[in-house]
Amino acid sequence: MQFGADWKVSPKDTLSSSFQYRYVSNNIMRLSFIATYGAGATGDRTFTQGAPTAVGNITQGTGTNQETGADTYHTVVKYSHKEDGWRLDGSASFSRSVSFLDDIDNGHFNTGSTTLTGIVLRGEGFGETDAQIPVRYSATRAGAPVDVYSGANYVLGNPTSAQNKVFSNKRTGRLDFTRDFRGNVPVSLKTGVFVDQATRDSHSYTTTWIFTPNGSTAAAARQASLFPVFDTEFNAEAPTIFGKKMDWVSLVKFNQLRLDHPTWFPRDEALYVQNYATNSRRLVETISAGYLRGDVRLFNNRLWLVGGARFEKTKDDGQGVLNDPSAQYQKDAAGNVIDSNPALAGLQPILLTTDPVARARLRYTERGNRAIRDYDGIYPSLSATYNLTDNLLIRAAAARTIGRPNLNLIIPGSSISDPAATGTQTITVNNTGLKPWTADNYDLSLESYQIKGGFGSVGVFQKNIKDFFGSVTQRATPELLAQYGLPDDPLYLNYDISTMYNSGDARITGYEFAYTQALLFLPHWARGFQVFLNATKLQLHGGDISDFSGFTPSNYAGGLSFVRPRFSAKVNFTYQGETRQTLVGASVANGIPADTYNYQGERLRVSISGQYSFSKQFALYGTMSDINGPGFNIVNRQYAPGTPEYQKARRRQELGSIIQIGVKGQF
Repeated sequence: MQFGADWKVSPKDTLSSSFQYRYVSNNIMRLSFIATYGAGATGDRTFTQGAPTAVGNITQGTGTNQETGADTYHTVVKYSHKEDGWRLDGSASFSRSVSFLDDIDNGHFNTGSTTLTGIVLRGEGFGETDAQIPVRYSATRAGAPVDVYSGANYVLGNPTSAQNKVFSNKRTGRLDFTRDFRGNVPVSLKTGVFVDQATRDSHSYTTTWIFTPNGSTAAAARQASLFPVFDTEFNAEAPTIFGKKMDWVSLVKFNQLRLDHPTWFPRDEALYVQNYATNSRRLVETISAGYLRGDVRLFNNRLWLVGGARFEKTKDDGQGVLNDPSAQYQKDAAGNVIDSNPALAGLQPILLTTDPVARARLRYTERGNRAIRDYDGIYPSLSATYNLTDNLLIRAAAARTIGRPNLNLIIPGSSISDPAATGTQTITVNNTGLKPWTADNYDLSLESYQIKGGFGSVGVFQKNIKDFFGSVTQRATPELLAQYGLPDDPLYLNYDISTMYNSGDARITGYEFAYTQALLFLPHWARGFQVFLNATKLQLHGGDISDFSGFTPSNYAGGLSFVRPRFSAKVNFTYQGETRQTLVGASVANGIPADTYNYQGERLRVSISGQYSFSKQFALYGTMSDINGPGFNIVNRQYAPGTPEYQKARRRQELGSIIQIGVKGQF
């Protein structure tokens, strides 16, 4: 819903306002079939055979099932005053959004996995029907066959809820003043101020129930065949596993079992305390800026120069969980954790209480970690446009820009392994001091207009980035503990700290091409056709720890459009090349070699749209996205140099097409 109004207060003054309201809700149901062959499995590109030690298992993951949505409104007020040679513009806006994730309130769990364990599993048919996983599964237990497609053979696990609420407010205000100087050399000066404040407040109510029918945790007591948790009508039409029907557990019926027998489903209170504190976060980011810009036109308006600078200051005030594992242990007068038996290797701490809920409350303090930081800078820019001819121009520009970190990376929060645990002790922490990166940008392009019905441009650009983002793991020091707002405890000097940081310099070189051509050679009755093509190619340069996940090395887009007085239609495509993302830690046990990275696979998306106007005020429109193949297709790959092609695939998700039909009017 949207409406607005303009008021001509006087010939020189205009006041306008608008209001928008939007409610979006999506119901999502996912069914998963996860096969694990276990240690000692053998095979090749066509099959995988589990070891005879029967260490394989299958998880029937009925999740994630949820309703996600947002309730948003946005209001804007604008004022404009015009005089001969100068202009004053001001605006203020406010928006509020409440996004949500619901499951248990809608009568079903978010997840409720079941498992089939202790089997010798075999998967066959890799590559058949373009499959990246086996298309046929079989299993045995103690030499007897086991039907992996019968849900009755599985054991019910612990169901969960993942409900959450995120409240977001945004306030903006700006004031701009423009002064034009007319003469032989036209000059325009513009200055203004801008303030933007965004508040994000999130709470999560993640819950896990321990399924203990009649107080028993034994697998035999939790066999799915013992309970009314199957929806026969749904399973008759449910998605198959390469044509084989699966008996899926219904999360609605599983939740109804909880309502009928609440004593069978005690809540994991300690985990609830931990999750609630960990996911309770608040961040207020305030950006204030002022700028000065000048425009001048020379050589009879053939050369247009635009230059200026913007001063920008950012202040972040964030609150997140304080996670201190040592708080649950006894300490001496100096604050050191007491070792109950120094003669043994490692640390044997003494618990303050054996109550797991009380221990969780000691360890996790909701919003007990707060960080306030600010940074500022001046960002100059200069651009020049020169008309070589009436149809051909050249552009050049240089500017300094800023790239802020994602808010989720700077809200205080940490994950700390227990001091009593074996192996490497680690702290994964959000770096509240992560600075934005800055880039010196240089652009050069050549553009043509109306040359035999064509419009085209070709360009090259380069970004020289300072303080780029990367990930690092380093040994804890008192200075690092203080820097990241971690507990000042000598115990943590034996930990490794893993976080994002400003890793250094990077460089991005890019090439752009765009062209649109009207098909003027067609007969008059077929006029209105245009073809268009855009392409961007990037070369990325930086260290191995540099985070290039937001940059796609190659992008292509194009299509065909047809426009008539009452009717328009368009077919367009976009293509993104494979993109390297995060580095995967090497692991001999899991068969992961060094220099292994996650990759986002290439994507091709084809869509069509059309509109028919019955009048100037009323039109019918429709769109259909991802009409090619299986629709929107998300592919994730993971590989190192030398990895065989058939081992690179990690995940493929086919999301289908979206069809939208509607009417629109203007009154």
